[in-house]
Amino acid sequence: MSLVGLDSLMHQAWSLVMDKSVRSIAILGEGGIGKTTLMRQLYNKLMTTNHFGTVIWVTVSSNLTFEKVQDDISKSIALFNAVWVESTFSGKAQLMLDELTSRQKFVLFLDDLWDWEVDLQGLGIPFGEKYKKNGSKLIFTTRSETVAKNMYAPRVLTLKKLSTEDAWQLFWNKVGDNKFAGSSITQKSYVYMVAEILVAKCGGLPLLLSVLGRVMAGRKTFEEWFYALDEIHRMKGRESEVTRLLEFCFNRLPNHSIKSCLSYLSLFPEDFTILRNELIDFWICEELLGDDEYDILNLGYNAIDTIIAAGLLDEENAYVKLLDMIREAALSVAIEGPMFENAQLLKATDVEKLATVGWISPMGNSIRNHVPNILFTFLLNHNPFIMIKGKFSQFVDGLTVLDLSKTGVVEVPRALSELVSLQYLNLSQTWIEWLPIELKMLKKLKCLNLEHNDQLRVVPRQLIYGLSALQILKLFRCGYSVEEVEDNILSLRYMDIDPLSCLEHLKVLSITITCLSTLNNFYSNTILLNCTQSLSLEVFWGSKSLDISPLATMKNLIALEIHQVEDLEELDKNLHYEKLVREGSFRGLGEISLGKCSSLKELTWVILVPNLRILKVKMCEQMKEIISIRRLDEIWEEGEVEPFGKLEILVLESLPELKSIYWKSLGLQCLKKIEIIDCLLLKKLPLNKNSTKKNELVIEGEENWWKHVEWEDDVTRNSFLPCFKPFY
Repeated sequence: MSLVGLDSLMHQAWSLVMDKSVRSIAILGEGGIGKTTLMRQLYNKLMTTNHFGTVIWVTVSSNLTFEKVQDDISKSIALFNAVWVESTFSGKAQLMLDELTSRQKFVLFLDDLWDWEVDLQGLGIPFGEKYKKNGSKLIFTTRSETVAKNMYAPRVLTLKKLSTEDAWQLFWNKVGDNKFAGSSITQKSYVYMVAEILVAKCGGLPLLLSVLGRVMAGRKTFEEWFYALDEIHRMKGRESEVTRLLEFCFNRLPNHSIKSCLSYLSLFPEDFTILRNELIDFWICEELLGDDEYDILNLGYNAIDTIIAAGLLDEENAYVKLLDMIREAALSVAIEGPMFENAQLLKATDVEKLATVGWISPMGNSIRNHVPNILFTFLLNHNPFIMIKGKFSQFVDGLTVLDLSKTGVVEVPRALSELVSLQYLNLSQTWIEWLPIELKMLKKLKCLNLEHNDQLRVVPRQLIYGLSALQILKLFRCGYSVEEVEDNILSLRYMDIDPLSCLEHLKVLSITITCLSTLNNFYSNTILLNCTQSLSLEVFWGSKSLDISPLATMKNLIALEIHQVEDLEELDKNLHYEKLVREGSFRGLGEISLGKCSSLKELTWVILVPNLRILKVKMCEQMKEIISIRRLDEIWEEGEVEPFGKLEILVLESLPELKSIYWKSLGLQCLKKIEIIDCLLLKKLPLNKNSTKKNELVIEGEENWWKHVEWEDDVTRNSFLPCFKPFY
């Protein structure tokens, strides 16, 4: 959402942030007025400066628990680990207090404080009278005037509704006046008359004006505008004008499927971001996208794009997020059946009460000891519990989605096989070591996610053969077995991909491959090549060269990781550069990550990846150049090449021999972050004064390295100085 009408407040807010005498700043206003937008602008601006050593953002919301706030802050400062999870509330507070007092001054952003105050010192935040001299700041948003006035004696910035002129400007910017260029003066005057009524109904709320303006952009005649106004007037049953207007906008979505997809998003906590691809996985398994199995992924992408175009969903890179006011309205409208969202730990007696509930989401609520028996969609991710107790037989006909990702689960109970209706099972980022063969009874399972399970050693072949309905299988970075196990697709020496080839309905695959024989089998399997989204190539003992030319034509590959191939010296042996550029190869690849490839000296082949957004290179001891001018002269004849046109994030870490990224300045208008750690020989960056949008760029690195960076001229140096943020 843009800052229409908030420019002066942004200036005031920044002045308060820079004022050393001001310790606490409250941003006050009703829902949808732009509080979070203003605070996010402050946060983004601070992230590009070195005014504070640590910048923390936590979304609080109405159903806050103190322990959850502690956990969220600990994740922001890299304190969330096994010791943290096992600590008591007071123990966590002491851990956090010790960590933050050892750092430079910090700024803490708390978004959406409701009707009570937070004892920061009790949580473990060194704030208050005792720590008055440390220079740290608290910035928070709230709808409560009482909280705004009493939370550590803040300076209050009150956001008022947009003026009539600003509201009209924002609304009409979204509608687009050129749509009525061919209309008569009378028709246009009638349209403007209806528009004035609609703008007045929005009450000066920027979010509402923006969403409604986008919806009305599709209406070109007076009759269409009048009908829209009449429909809004007929919505008598809703509790508020805001809900009526947002329900009208929901109803304008093209079909019931997309409306249900939007409603499903309200299951997630406030301010929760989710990867596009993960969201589509949920929708597929909830059967919200229809039954066109062959085009199901495109239907998912279309649903996301449609909701974004309607202004009902925020996007950033590969992530999407439902805005708070939209989420509240979606819960109220309940497009797709009853819901109970973001539940706390439920007692056994609650099950009967919730028997009619369709979707349940107690995610991120610090559930530690056990999980109660609940039914239907159950999102338990982001909880530190380690055991799953109870019988599952009572939910045989109910539970279709179970998300246990990012939890402390160490064992998958065999009783899960009783959930014969289960279609989605997410066990990613847990501590499990093996999957029980009994899970092959889950004949309706469409999605199995095992990504980033470093401890996982056994996935039975017969289990994969038995899951014949799988459409989505995610095995990216899911470990491997050093010891040979008879029935197991995971092996350091050889990964068996034959069972994957037998999955007739497979549409999405992520996979880790650890040896050449498996890689060659993978390359010869067109079906697996075309459905692979993420590929990790690891270990490959003794391999000095890897052939990545078959990856160039993979239709859906979005992420490639090459890790711990110690002897690897070249990756582009069979790449025909000019031919691949003409054919538009590597078109979908957006993220490349290399690590612990000790013999690799350059990565010139990445110039073939036109839409590369993220490049990470770590712990490659002999890496001397990212793009080599010598290598490029050998393989490139068709004029000059300009790489990294779409690059957003560049991370270079522990590259002791690295001297060059590129030999001259580049146009990097999409670049948002450069992170340079332990690369002391890298003296020049491919930047000049026109390379980037400097107000959006963060350059993070060690201060000693930054002092010795060589610039094209003093103008360039001075223009990038505000972008630097010290790495601690």
